[in-house]
Amino acid sequence: MQTIVVVGGSGFIGQHVVRSLVWRGHEVYATYSPGKLPPYINQVHWLACDLAGPQPVKSWPERCDTLIYLAQSRKHRHFPEGTAEAGGVNVHGLCHALDYAARAGVRRFLFASSGSVYDSAAPLSSEDEAFAPQATRSLYAASKLAAEMLVSPFAKLFATVVFRIFMPYGPGQSADRLFPQLLDKLRKDQPILLHGADGFHANPIAMADVLEAVLRSLALEQSATLNLAGPEVVTLRQIGEAMGRVLGIAPRFDTQPGPAPHFVGDTSRLAQVLGWSPGIRLESGLQLWLPEKTYSLAG
Repeated sequence: MQTIVVVGGSGFIGQHVVRSLVWRGHEVYATYSPGKLPPYINQVHWLACDLAGPQPVKSWPERCDTLIYLAQSRKHRHFPEGTAEAGGVNVHGLCHALDYAARAGVRRFLFASSGSVYDSAAPLSSEDEAFAPQATRSLYAASKLAAEMLVSPFAKLFATVVFRIFMPYGPGQSADRLFPQLLDKLRKDQPILLHGADGFHANPIAMADVLEAVLRSLALEQSATLNLAGPEVVTLRQIGEAMGRVLGIAPRFDTQPGPAPHFVGDTSRLAQVLGWSPGIRLESGLQLWLPEKTYSLAG
């Protein structure tokens, strides 16, 4: 049994992780935003925590085996007005968590980054890809890349595992994310807008596979940066069509000229490090998720 701190335990990925850790018998401390009620999950030590505040770690346990940093700013898409909050959660809060980890004697630090740190023009993104500091990025991608750079020096003190997650989907996802937005368009008979004939290419990952990767990483003693993406490359058109088949709704599409971006992660390093690869294909993942859309983990 480990003592594990989950930062962002009330979020989309966090709630799945927290439930699974408790079920496996770990002692779990998880943070949630002050002023909001934490999810009802038995045997969790919930910690109200303002990650952008001056002392975000003051109530965290004295000792910890693994820290999992899953917190995300809800305003990362609101530029420039969301800059302070995005920096507070993705950079300021992370710095405090890293300092805490060094003092608490952690053996490993898991950090949820994003596949959006890559250049979307590349057909396939691998962890060895070089980054141009002057490249134009979204606020979200820039804050995640900055966070990765802050994590890297701590590999001298404990194992650091950075997950670059590509388009996760599943139960409990907030309405402003891509998959719930597509679902809403289908149900309202609104067209899905595609760049070019078929829209972007991506390998989205089901929440069950994200969770499996996190759980397998609890035994890692080495540092690594790992793409976390699904086993199947699909277009936006194919995502809409697969959703339509599962729901019994015929999707509609509109097209506009322009190059279609790529959000495709190479997962060969993930397979080498964890001895496992994500295996849930898109339509199977949608079948697991969509019947559950009538309830929310955040409720």
